[in-house]
Amino acid sequence: MNRLHFRMMLVLILPFIVLLGWTCWLAYETTTRFEVTLPITGYDPRDLLSGHYILYKIDWEKVDCSIFKEKVCPMTTFITSNRYYVSQEDAPVLEKLLTDKQKHAFEITFAYKKDEKPLAKQLLVDGIDWHDFLTTKKGK
Repeated sequence: MNRLHFRMMLVLILPFIVLLGWTCWLAYETTTRFEVTLPITGYDPRDLLSGHYILYKIDWEKVDCSIFKEKVCPMTTFITSNRYYVSQEDAPVLEKLLTDKQKHAFEITFAYKKDEKPLAKQLLVDGIDWHDFLTTKKGK
C-alpha cells in the first residue's frame, strides 16, 4: 500500500473514529453523572431547519432543591431554555399534551454534575417515558 492509499483510508476512517469517540464520551458522561428529574414548561412545535423539538424551560417553582447534593437549586448551571428533539410524527401529539397543562405533567431527566452543562436523558409525560406514554395512549 502506498502513501496515497494510506492517506485516503485515513481521511475516510477519521470521521468514524471521531464520531465513535464522541458517542463513547457521551455514553460515559450520561451513565456516571448524578440523575435529576425536573419539571418543564413551554413548547415550540417546529423549526424548519432542525426538525421537531420541544422548547422547554425548567419550572424552578416546582423543584425541591434538596434533591441536589448541594441542597441549592443550580439555576445558572441549567440553560434558561433548551430543546428536546422528538420524531416528526409524535411532535403534534406532544404539542397538544404539553399545551393542556392541567392534565399532564412534563419532566426531563438530566445527567447532572456540578458546574458542568447538564445532559438531557429522557422526556417524561406523567412520570412515564414519552415513547411508552404515546404507545399506551394509541393502544387505548
